[in-house]
Amino acid sequence: MSISLRLALAASVLLAVTACGGGGGLGSINPNPNPNPGSGYLPQCNIGASVTISNPQPGSYGVPANIGSIEIVTNGNSNAISANPSAWTLALATGYGNPLTLGGNLNVTSDPNGYHPYPSDFYYNQSVSGLQSGQQYTVYVEPTGYAQNGYGSCATAIGNFST
Repeated sequence: MSISLRLALAASVLLAVTACGGGGGLGSINPNPNPNPGSGYLPQCNIGASVTISNPQPGSYGVPANIGSIEIVTNGNSNAISANPSAWTLALATGYGNPLTLGGNLNVTSDPNGYHPYPSDFYYNQSVSGLQSGQQYTVYVEPTGYAQNGYGSCATAIGNFST
C-alpha cells in the first residue's frame, strides 16, 4: 500500500472517530437516542409502523412560528399510535438541543389533501405554541409519560422543519 493511500486511510479513520465523539446532532438532544426509529428499546416504545411529520412537511423552511399544530402521518392503522392516539405525544427540540414540550396528546385528524408518503396514510395532530422564528425543530413522537425535560428514552425523531 502506498504512503499516500495509508495517510488517506488514516485520515478517514481519524475523521470518523472524531465525528462520533463530539456533541451536536440528534445524540445531544436525547441522551439515549433510539438506534432503531419506530422500534424503541422497550415493547411499549414500539410504534409498529413508519411515521413522519406531515404538516409541516419534512425539511420545510419558513414555517410560520404560529402554525398552531403539528400533524404526523403513519403508514397504516395497525400500530400502537392508531390503537391509542391519546397515549402518544409529540416533543420538539431546537437545533441546539433545547426541548420544547408541546403538552397534550395526539388526536386523530383527516387530511385528504395532505402529504401522502405511504400507501395507507393515517393522520394525527397535536397543538403547538411557543415556536420561535429562525429555528430548526426536530419532531419526536413518544408514549405519554416517558418525557424527561421534553423528551425521553422512548423518543423517536420523525422529521424536522425550520421556522
